[in-house]
Amino acid sequence: MQSKGPDRHEKAWGAVLRELIDVLFHENLAGIVDRGAVTTDIEPAGAVSDFTLEGDEQYFRFPSKQSGCALFFRVRPCLFLQPYRLSRPPVIVIPPPPGAPQAVFDPAEVLRFLATHLLDREERDRMPNVQEVIRDLERAVAQTALSFEAAGPLLDALSSSRRPSLLLWESVAALRDRPFHPVSRAKVGWNEEEYRRFAPEFNASFGLDWIAVRRDHLQCSAAAAETEIAPLVLNGKEQERLAASLAEARRDGSDYLALPVHPWQGSRLLPKEYADEFRRGICLPLARGLGRFVATSSVRTLSPAGGGGVHLKLPLGIASLGALRLLPPHFLYNGERAYQLLERLLAVEPVLARQLRLCVEERWWAFSAEGGDSFVDKSCHLAALLRFIPADLVKDPSTALIPMSALSVVAPDGRIPAVDYLFRERFEEDGAAPDQALALFQEVCERITEPALLCFRYGMMPEMHGQNVLLIVRKGRVVGLLLRDYDTLRIYPSWMAEVGLPGPDYIVKPNSTLINQTPEDLLAYFQTLCIQVNLYAIAAALSHRYGIKEDLFWRVIHACIEKTLSAFDFPLPVRSVLTRGLLQSERWPTKQVLTPLLARSGPAGPGMPGGRGEMANPLRALRPLVNPIHPCEVPS
Repeated sequence: MQSKGPDRHEKAWGAVLRELIDVLFHENLAGIVDRGAVTTDIEPAGAVSDFTLEGDEQYFRFPSKQSGCALFFRVRPCLFLQPYRLSRPPVIVIPPPPGAPQAVFDPAEVLRFLATHLLDREERDRMPNVQEVIRDLERAVAQTALSFEAAGPLLDALSSSRRPSLLLWESVAALRDRPFHPVSRAKVGWNEEEYRRFAPEFNASFGLDWIAVRRDHLQCSAAAAETEIAPLVLNGKEQERLAASLAEARRDGSDYLALPVHPWQGSRLLPKEYADEFRRGICLPLARGLGRFVATSSVRTLSPAGGGGVHLKLPLGIASLGALRLLPPHFLYNGERAYQLLERLLAVEPVLARQLRLCVEERWWAFSAEGGDSFVDKSCHLAALLRFIPADLVKDPSTALIPMSALSVVAPDGRIPAVDYLFRERFEEDGAAPDQALALFQEVCERITEPALLCFRYGMMPEMHGQNVLLIVRKGRVVGLLLRDYDTLRIYPSWMAEVGLPGPDYIVKPNSTLINQTPEDLLAYFQTLCIQVNLYAIAAALSHRYGIKEDLFWRVIHACIEKTLSAFDFPLPVRSVLTRGLLQSERWPTKQVLTPLLARSGPAGPGMPGGRGEMANPLRALRPLVNPIHPCEVPS
């Protein structure tokens, strides 16, 4: 099952290249949809052996505005989300004359060629970050190859486990990372050794460094004011060692809080960022390597290696998805307020309370920079949040918790480990038929559509992508959802006020995307994150595994939305926005990831660069059913 040497790198090139070309089409970046065209011209293909077409493949040519340069590759037409997808590598690069066409597999080289030869000056000016994105693509290929290396042992461990733990599922989910994002695998700041040590797919355990921080230089939530972190995550001997290290510092422990630190953060960033605080005794280095922890799929959230219901979220100064994985105090405060708001919502909406459970996330601590500015870097590098998974779900041996993102992970041999597990639990045998796979997708779709639209009815929308949502599974059936990570709960205050729910009093900068000015803006987060990123990633995996036409998955999504609209008595304004925005509108919003990353100027910050475009409504593109089950190509 485990790939070796060059094979891993070739597969890594192919996986990242596919996502790069596909996102170019999805975002119409550099006008590829407008300027390029399918063609029957096979002359450039003659420069490469075995560059013929198969099935419904077509050649696509993306030319320069000013010269004979072009990119030339094979595509398949796509009815949903975008017009084409890359079918197979390589990309043929047609340089300025008299250069000869060359086959290129390296996605960084493709973007470098595009930026150098296919863009005019105005287009290049809109992409000031292109060189950094090129470097990110190089990192993404190298770290994707490492991830492929980890896949074999990890999937072997999964198949040999009768009852896989949440921690094992977290590692499996990390094999896919953020779907449809060409640089999602790039963890900027880690070398190969550090990636092997700290990346979740390697499932390696490590100890934490601990730092004592003077309490008058900390801010924390009300629930955390009387809480010590160490007793909740360390055993007795480890706590004794921590106390002894504080005593060795000859300090009164009551004046300090022992704060856990990710070991990479403790060795690489804190000595520089907090040099003055260490010199003045505001921060004290304590014991190192205490406890054993494993990264979850979010990388910066850690679970005790032995499992359990308490997770630690710690800042990590690496860049991923164009953002530093830090914990600004206002993120922590906003997340606490959002959690409390969701708790109030569940108290007034019993149907939602039966469908949705919440991890408790209201104990947090963060370094308080002078002046109390939570937006400055120094406040972001030293912090911690405790996440508590509901005890009944942790202790119940009949319950499995699986990150929803695990359902989109396709193994090197084509299997979908999470789906295979669910079918084994259901039918007590391996394998399943396409209709069973489609029924599973419908079950998952219903479980997420109903709570998402009920939240929308009250003027809020959690960020329900696959990493934030855990499936609650019993006997292979998805019986509910467990939500975590609330610092991006979006709201529409007008509808909240109408039902008597107080606003969360977020700390935000002007024009924050957390507070939406129209219900259509709020609904866009369901359309983009919940459907396009989350459900479509699962549909793509199932289509690849079972040969199911993509139409059927969109029909399921359409049916689940209509079922929810029929089942609940939504107020007329809410029903109108849902019906018009989801089912009737000609256009849908779409999430952009590469365009805003290329346009970023200046260094990465805690927030991920994002943008919004638009596309044809996929639910209006459905055609009459013909031969619904067939082999097909889908995004990797």
